[in-house]
Amino acid sequence: MNNNNKNAIIDTMGEMIDDIQLKSEIDPTPKDPHFFQPTLGNSSGDDENEWRRNWQPDLKCCPWKLLQTADCVYLVKTHFWPDSYQFLITDLSKFWYESISRSEFSKRLQKLNPNLEAPTNKILDHIKNNLTKNSSDHLNISKDENKSRLNVWINSDLAGFPFCWQMIGEPAHEEMVSENTTVPLLLMVSELFRRQKELFQIILEKDKEINNYKAQGCKLTKKNLSTLPFDETVFERKMLFSQEFEDNVKLLGMSALESSGQELYQNLMTKYTWLQKCTKAEAESSNDGDGKDILESGETVERSPQKPSWSQRLPPSLSQQFGISQATQNTQKSPTKSPKSSEKDEEAARREKLQQKLVLEEQKKAEKQKKKRKLAL
Repeated sequence: MNNNNKNAIIDTMGEMIDDIQLKSEIDPTPKDPHFFQPTLGNSSGDDENEWRRNWQPDLKCCPWKLLQTADCVYLVKTHFWPDSYQFLITDLSKFWYESISRSEFSKRLQKLNPNLEAPTNKILDHIKNNLTKNSSDHLNISKDENKSRLNVWINSDLAGFPFCWQMIGEPAHEEMVSENTTVPLLLMVSELFRRQKELFQIILEKDKEINNYKAQGCKLTKKNLSTLPFDETVFERKMLFSQEFEDNVKLLGMSALESSGQELYQNLMTKYTWLQKCTKAEAESSNDGDGKDILESGETVERSPQKPSWSQRLPPSLSQQFGISQATQNTQKSPTKSPKSSEKDEEAARREKLQQKLVLEEQKKAEKQKKKRKLAL
């Protein structure tokens, strides 16, 4: 192989590498703010894991906790931020809710504790701890005569100084009651029933395994470990007439708020929120063909015309090379102009430079091919 052929091969390989790098930098699909590919029901676990890492839990994902006073038992759930909080409480008959902003918190703090100087996050931690302790010595709950408002008073000591706080609950909206009580409890019952069926199936499989061992002549070393084959009907009747069944009814199912129940509540509501997000994304994508977009507020706006593809925006020299006629490019109407941000302008300029560079590279490649033909002759 002579030197001319070696140099020609090296040049060709270099051109191929440069061409691949250029094409990899150019996105074949323009970045359209209306273009969105939602992650739907059967999405990969990686998408959900990424969402969980960035997602901030809200009030409906916080579990209920017991709040007991001298005359009544309440269920309460709270969600605290560094400078504000949300608060939902119920006596299983009515629901009260409060969402306090940073400015409202500062005003109420100044009114109830005018001489107190402490960071806001420390005060909120103190309020949260008093609710968690569930001590009747520090908590007092009062209702208005018409029960339209509920007040939770906290009287304690903060850093050796008397501290007073009032949580004012207004009647909660019906949708909030559904999202925080009805839906989660139905999900918990359904999930626990599903797990029970799975456990029953596991027990039946274990019974088959034990019978197989016995058929092979295996015997227990301790007779007290022997069990009867599992019977679902017998089990259900035994649970129905047990003392624990009656005790649980008397407690109104409050055992569901133990640590394991709270963990199940959180897991279910987190999954529920993720599936709601996917359903919303699916609904938004179904409106893409209508030329309209739906804002979070529910307002529908017209969407700008779709931008032409990159193949329709190539210069004439490359269009001929790739087999794309000029008429095909002209059939696409130019999109209506709209104000663009500086970031979009920079992106457009970058793409234009890359296109120009690609054209120059194609011209150089054509010249080198001509030279190779002359050398071959």
